[in-house]
Amino acid sequence: MGKIQKQLQDDEALKKEVQTSDNTESNKRFVFDKKFDVFLQGLVDESLDCYKKLTEPNRYKYVKERFYKNYSEAVRVNPLR
Repeated sequence: MGKIQKQLQDDEALKKEVQTSDNTESNKRFVFDKKFDVFLQGLVDESLDCYKKLTEPNRYKYVKERFYKNYSEAVRVNPLR
C-alpha cells in the first residue's frame, strides 16, 4: 500500500486537478478515484493476494476513502508551487 501512496504523491497531474480551486469536490474525487484504481491494478503483478484483499467491496471502499482523505490533507498542507 505504500507503493500506491507514493504513486499518488508523485503524480503531478493529480496534484494539479485536486488543487485547482474551480474543480468541485466531486470532480476532484472522480479524478482521484480513477488514479487510485489504476495504481491499485498495478498490484496484481506484485501481489495478487494483497490486490484481492484490497478489492473486497467493504475494504476497498474504506481504503480508498482513507487514501483520499490523507491525500487531500497532504496536498492542502503542501500545495504545488
